[in-house]
Amino acid sequence: NRRTEYAPPCSQGPGEKKYTLTIYALSSPPEIKVPARQVTMDVLLEAIKDRTLDRAVLDVTYERPR
Repeated sequence: NRRTEYAPPCSQGPGEKKYTLTIYALSSPPEIKVPARQVTMDVLLEAIKDRTLDRAVLDVTYERPR
């Protein structure tokens, strides 16, 4: 959505949807050297790669009520 804030999942259309949530435990805050509007998933993952202590992955399925 081109915003620099958390955007929750948004189910589009009918049927079951799968969402994957990944939580990272970091040893220290990441140092991101580009403006916020230029941060991508790849930039973020690069910034945390040497600070990641562990991670957990949770797969969730959701279907919008009719």
